Amino acid sequence: MAGRIGERVKIIATVGPASLAPGVLARLIRGGVDAIRVNASHIQPAEVAPLVRKIRAAGREAGHDVAIMLDLQGPKRRIGELPEPLHLVEGSTVLLSERKTPGAILAPLRGAARHLRPGTDLFLQDGFIRLRVMSRGAGGVRCRVLLGGRLRSRAGFNIPGAAVPARVPTTRDLAYLKAGVAVGVDLVALSFVRTPGDIRRCRRHAGGIPIVAKIERPEAVEAIDAVTAASEGILVARGDLAVEMQPEQLPVLQKRLVAAANRARKPVIVATEMLASMVHAPRPTRAELTDVGNAVLDGADAVMLTDETAIGVNPVRVVNVMRRIIQAVEASLLAHDLDLRQARGSAANRPDWALADAAVDTAFEIGASAIVAVTGSGRTALLVSSRRPSVPLFAFTPSPTVRRRVALMWGVTAQPVRSLRDPDRLIQHVLERLRTARRIKAGEQVVFVFGAPLWAKGTRTNTVRVAKG
Repeated sequence: MAGRIGERVKIIATVGPASLAPGVLARLIRGGVDAIRVNASHIQPAEVAPLVRKIRAAGREAGHDVAIMLDLQGPKRRIGELPEPLHLVEGSTVLLSERKTPGAILAPLRGAARHLRPGTDLFLQDGFIRLRVMSRGAGGVRCRVLLGGRLRSRAGFNIPGAAVPARVPTTRDLAYLKAGVAVGVDLVALSFVRTPGDIRRCRRHAGGIPIVAKIERPEAVEAIDAVTAASEGILVARGDLAVEMQPEQLPVLQKRLVAAANRARKPVIVATEMLASMVHAPRPTRAELTDVGNAVLDGADAVMLTDETAIGVNPVRVVNVMRRIIQAVEASLLAHDLDLRQARGSAANRPDWALADAAVDTAFEIGASAIVAVTGSGRTALLVSSRRPSVPLFAFTPSPTVRRRVALMWGVTAQPVRSLRDPDRLIQHVLERLRTARRIKAGEQVVFVFGAPLWAKGTRTNTVRVAKG
């Protein structure tokens, strides 16, 4: 039987030079990675297809379906090229200019004049460097360095409160999206989402690929319920979000955003600096251990590694550490029955929601050994997953694309199946598969949930059945 039972909360790893070393991708997937993030900020459109093929090959080598998420850059502000990295010393002054000026840092200031008053703080390199505006003139904006550091070419540049300089998806994004659709990526992460309209514009070019809305702007936070409803999931992008909305607000924002996705029964990913010290160090800090654990406790469906697996010294070790943290927290949750019957939002006027809830409740009441979601689109598996069942949850589907997409759903183990149209034959076939793979024992009860007639387009979850293995 293909697939594996792993942790309920899934792990996303970002591909990069470190993870592209020979054999590393397959080891990451074997070690617990469920999805690979391809960051469009650091490659050309022509590189998307060969990279996707390499990831698919690694998945086959590891014997596991792995999802591929293409992360579009969006209209991120960046400084210009520097002859060499520039060390900014705290207390010194620097000049920012829109034009190439001797002694000045080339910066994208256009459209942000009213936000560049004396006393305004500006952030470079995802907030690691902080400047304060002193004066503005024809030559540019003079700033004092409040927090210094090593500034690299093309570093991120944030002006809190200033409008994003272009709507999303950008022209650049569309070039990458076209390449991703052509090669069949499984998910698209849309950066700098502000409104549901951004998602709808992206959808017109996405070829049916699910869209994950990256939450990193105040406008998206304010419209979180509408943005979540318009997307197939959200990603809590804590880097830019902390810069745009002040870092001290981040803990509460994370809980608010995760809760919004849980209510809507949409997957939610928590990302940025989860094990950042392991880019260079062999072990995480205690604060990072707690951070990953808290994301699990908050209700995240997935946690994401960025530089740790893209450029870190030991990507495989990082994934191993993250997996062990997830295992420990989930064991605690299950031991205390905190997740067994947790309501995940109202099912009023939603029969498919109610049937998914019934499947989880039934499994709990009868002591079932597993829940099987038979699904053509992945929706049934998503609805059951959103209730956080305590027993193993299998998604049986004939579609390889759906199997990869459900890889990011909490607790779901995807399995291939023939398109049998008779429910009785399908149930017996699945039970035999589960027994052969030793996922259940003879006589144990299994709850099946599906939409009938099987595989009919547009059919929603409408049936719950109990069968003995």
